[in-house]
Amino acid sequence: MVRSPRLVRCAPEPACAGRSPQLPLGGSDTRSFLGFSSSCWWILRISPFRRSSRPGTRRYFAADPASPLIDRYPPAGARWFLRPRCKRLQEMFQAPALLLTKKEEDHVSKLRFELFTLMVVAMFFSVACSKKVAKAVPPPPPAPVAPSATLAANPSMVQQGQPTELIWSTSNATDITIAGLGALPASGSRRLTPQVSTTYTLVAKGPGGTQDATARVTVNPTAAKTHSPNDADLFSKNIKDVFFDYDRYNLRADEAPVTRNDAAFLAQHPNVRVVIEGHCDDRGSEEYNLALGASRADTVKNALEQQGVSADRIKTISYGKEKPFCSQDDEQCWQQNRRDHFVFQR
Repeated sequence: MVRSPRLVRCAPEPACAGRSPQLPLGGSDTRSFLGFSSSCWWILRISPFRRSSRPGTRRYFAADPASPLIDRYPPAGARWFLRPRCKRLQEMFQAPALLLTKKEEDHVSKLRFELFTLMVVAMFFSVACSKKVAKAVPPPPPAPVAPSATLAANPSMVQQGQPTELIWSTSNATDITIAGLGALPASGSRRLTPQVSTTYTLVAKGPGGTQDATARVTVNPTAAKTHSPNDADLFSKNIKDVFFDYDRYNLRADEAPVTRNDAAFLAQHPNVRVVIEGHCDDRGSEEYNLALGASRADTVKNALEQQGVSADRIKTISYGKEKPFCSQDDEQCWQQNRRDHFVFQR
């Protein structure tokens, strides 16, 4: 039976004199053996040994008698040998060798186990502490896309009282509002009739932020119908009233030139409009005079139309005896009240 390798402690005691340096080592293959002494760590390379033929002894292996480092030799026939690997061992093997006791062998085995454990732990930490490959950090989630918004007015300029249309569109927005209109869908249009120039602001909010858009609608006031500054003055200077006989509405011969002059002035001022008021004196009933005044106004209107004045520029109204120009009870005053009066109209 081949024993496991054991460590030999060598010492130059006299009691060892005459004994061969014997090592209870075994094995059939060359091995590296880690050993310990009081002065150093050392390694033995163990060559195959043959079991000693000495009877009545423990199973052990003897050194080669031909070794120049050994001065005590084992019995003949022991041709296998131990070859020390360092000078310290060579010096040790020149001294007599003693076999280890059981207690010493156990102590050495314990040291050997502790050393082996230490080496394993050291190897573990060397591997564990080696540079680790950093785990790839996943990229952060993409940032939310900022909202976009457009707002336009069609048309952007209107006359007062005319409508316009607001048109908008947004993306990546969850809350869309226009001041004055409230919450709106993501896109659409709205018809409006602003009375004054207004700037509309659209605000689109979403996970990615806020976006504004504006559109301005310019409102032009309705252009007033303007006349020449002199039209009213010229009208009062050139337009003459037409007078009638008592209880008559036909045009007198002496009033024909008056109607011609009035028609000529109106033809020269096409923007001027006129109202013809029919008046009567205070004699007769109210109903009769209203009808008579209407007939007198129609007579002059027809005369102006015959001379080229457009009918849509002339209005007629009868006041009868409601608005007299004078209040005396005589023929002269009554004549003043029997007339068609012309009123300038813008």
